[in-house]
Amino acid sequence: MIFLSTFIVILWLYLFQSSFSGGRVLSAWHGWLARRLRGVLLFAVAVVLPVMLLLLLLGWLYHSVSVVVLLLIYVPVLWLCLGAGDMDRLLNRYVEAADRQDNIAAREWVDAMQLDKRAGSDTDQTEAGWSQLHQQALEATGYMVLQRYFAVLFWFFVTGPAGALAYRLADIHKRAVQQGGANAPAFASLVYCLEWPVSRLLGLSWALVGQFDTVMAVVKRDGFRRLPLAIFLGNVLAQASGPGAWLAAEDDRTPPATLVDHAIPQDERLLTGVLRNAVGQAGDLLSRTLLLWMCASALITLAI
Repeated sequence: MIFLSTFIVILWLYLFQSSFSGGRVLSAWHGWLARRLRGVLLFAVAVVLPVMLLLLLLGWLYHSVSVVVLLLIYVPVLWLCLGAGDMDRLLNRYVEAADRQDNIAAREWVDAMQLDKRAGSDTDQTEAGWSQLHQQALEATGYMVLQRYFAVLFWFFVTGPAGALAYRLADIHKRAVQQGGANAPAFASLVYCLEWPVSRLLGLSWALVGQFDTVMAVVKRDGFRRLPLAIFLGNVLAQASGPGAWLAAEDDRTPPATLVDHAIPQDERLLTGVLRNAVGQAGDLLSRTLLLWMCASALITLAI
């Protein structure tokens, strides 16, 4: 049931490549509640209550109605939780801006896509070169695909539609309270715990469909460091998509003890080209990763 539901929804997203996502429906509903409720009561009504009602509905359908009817619940819930299916178009917008050297449009794209603001670079954005901008684009892309697709799919595979809905609602609530809520750190930590195992599994998946040796070197070195997930995923994505360039910076991005792929490109133009190549290949890499997860899900379903 889980594999069939996932196949239907993913096929729909790929066929229609819509910029509209069901998550916007949940965000709008949460915003409506946020204007009327506050604090713990908002969390209880916006996150806990829908998950509990869904669990009760699934339990009743499973024991009282045909199991096939569950498909009518699994598919819309997964569609509501997944992001839009226009990843290729989003990446192409950045690539086109980079190719015409429009750093203003490229920086605006990065700012709009950076869902995890903790991962933003401390460097002055106006002084950032193309290599830094490409690295930030990889970080934004890595975290965006985790938040849009793979975290939802992971919890859907592991715990069913209730787990996928719980993650999506918790993520929406986290981003809402980050605007000044007193409990923002607690919710950020909760979502971080939900996303951490997915980010590591995603890193291993990118190793299997990309540059295995260089990706695994990054995963082994950074896998158990408390890095912002966007930085971890951006570093892995750079290695998986390109020929192994590493962008070392200050603060969290300290130079590795053993350089990945033997050396950091010292020439700015070379480094910029490598990271630009990584951004351009990211869409194909993500499609192969999604196919890998679908095949793994099918095998597990057959084994069970």
